[in-house]
Amino acid sequence: MPKKQYDLGGNLGQLELNWNFSQTKFEAKLNGAVLGECTGKEARQGKEFLLPDASVLKIKLAMIFLSYEIQLFRNGQPLAGSAADPYEQIKQAKGVAYFIGGLSAVLGLVAELAPVEVLLNAGVGYAAAVEGGIFLVLGYFISKHKAWAAAAATGLLALDIIFYVQASLESGRGGSIVAGLFVKIFLTIYLFKGYKAIRKLGSQAIN
Repeated sequence: MPKKQYDLGGNLGQLELNWNFSQTKFEAKLNGAVLGECTGKEARQGKEFLLPDASVLKIKLAMIFLSYEIQLFRNGQPLAGSAADPYEQIKQAKGVAYFIGGLSAVLGLVAELAPVEVLLNAGVGYAAAVEGGIFLVLGYFISKHKAWAAAAATGLLALDIIFYVQASLESGRGGSIVAGLFVKIFLTIYLFKGYKAIRKLGSQAIN
């Protein structure tokens, strides 16, 4: 059963959230003692629990593309380390950029230097390596909370999706692109969430 722990700070201690793989049952524990339980339906609507200091913990199961993510709030504010936390969203966006950059750079160089005909025929080469390098640089600036970097990474991957679909259709591989397309869209969403998180933190700093 998956679980994750969060530090509530102060005298509250550790919050532990457990759920089953189908996300139909959730259990919240505070310092090992059961705080409460809820069903997947209740979590999708938003389930609240009262903490000992009279603050309110909210569990929200939010749909992101074709999957759900678990968002936690305390008194309406994102809980640090949860999917709703803007810092966590920026961290995920940075990870996505580094993942795409590292994978593209390695595959591009291997394809050209080995050489690997399968990769070359699929259009993977020095251009992919250069694109990978760009994503690595953007990942670094995303880690520095630069909104332009997250926006550029989102736009670059969105363009990659368009070219990916076009190239697949032209080569007659239209029926085999579904899995790859879903992955690319999923990663694009996380990059865009990182962009919004950086903007949100920026607006909070101004206010």
